[in-house]
Parts: sequence; C-alpha cells; structure tokens
Amino acid sequence: YLTGREKRQLQNIFLQGGLEFNADSKNVSGINFALIDKEQDLAWSLIIVSIDGSKDDLVNKVLDMRAEDYDEVVRQVNSIKSDTSFEEKKTI
Repeated sequence: YLTGREKRQLQNIFLQGGLEFNADSKNVSGINFALIDKEQDLAWSLIIVSIDGSKDDLVNKVLDMRAEDYDEVVRQVNSIKSDTSFEEKKTI
C-alpha cells in the first residue's frame, strides 16, 4: 500500500516542476517530461519492496525488464497509487 506521505511526495514532484493549469480553458502547459520519469522512479522505489529478493537498484531493474513485464509493473504500481480503498494489495 501507499502511505499518505508517499502519495504527497509523488504529487509534489509535478508541483515543484512548475506545472501550469488554466481552469478557464482547461489547458495544461509547462509539462516537464523528465518529471514524469522522476515521479515514476519515486513511485517504484516507494511501492516495490524487492525484485527477485533484492532491494537494490529497483528502478534500473524495472527499466531492464522485458517490455511485457515492465508494462505489468507499471500497471500494478499505478493501480496502487490510485487506489482509494483500504484493501490489501496482491504482491506484484
């Protein structure tokens, strides 16, 4: 599961990067795509406990996975990030 503190860390990455949102026109500007990678890296390091029993270098281990496995990790981590229930999540 993701704690409130961890969720706030993930959300604040975009705010720190100067993301601009115009509510009148519903436009988003100033997207820094490096921040998307940074947010994803942080999410992986906060949510993934280990890969093959190792807690070291999790981000690179995910990035080095076959595309199908990578997609599954991303899907599972995104599911945990957006979960609003208190149910226990299955192991990725």
